[in-house]
Amino acid sequence: PVRYIKNYSKLLNLDGNEKQFHNLMAVYNWASDGINMTKNVAKDLINIKLNNSLVNKNFIVNDVNIDIENLEIPLLIATAKKDMIVPLASSEPLLEFVQQKNSKYYHHIEVDSGHIGLIASNNTQQELLVPLINWLQEIT
Repeated sequence: PVRYIKNYSKLLNLDGNEKQFHNLMAVYNWASDGINMTKNVAKDLINIKLNNSLVNKNFIVNDVNIDIENLEIPLLIATAKKDMIVPLASSEPLLEFVQQKNSKYYHHIEVDSGHIGLIASNNTQQELLVPLINWLQEIT
């Protein structure tokens, strides 16, 4: 409860800045949306992580083993420098692996924000959306 009170107190310090208000409310609404993860999805995600399935070539989707070394589809990995939920250090091994194996199809965008800020910060358009649109135009 203290965290929520502290976060909502930020609203009092916005001094009528409508853009900041809308960004802050978008983050609060997203964070409190609370769509529950199903048991099977949670189980699959935990198994993927624990078994390092992408690198160990045992990542299965619809009974098909996905070999990341042989992917021939564009792959975008977006990371946030200040992410405390998925720290950059936890993404680096996958980034290095994919870059070595799939450099033709691989693209990485790094944003100077936290986890939520990756998609809901003042810098999102310049740091994520513009490079994303440019990359999509390159590959189509």
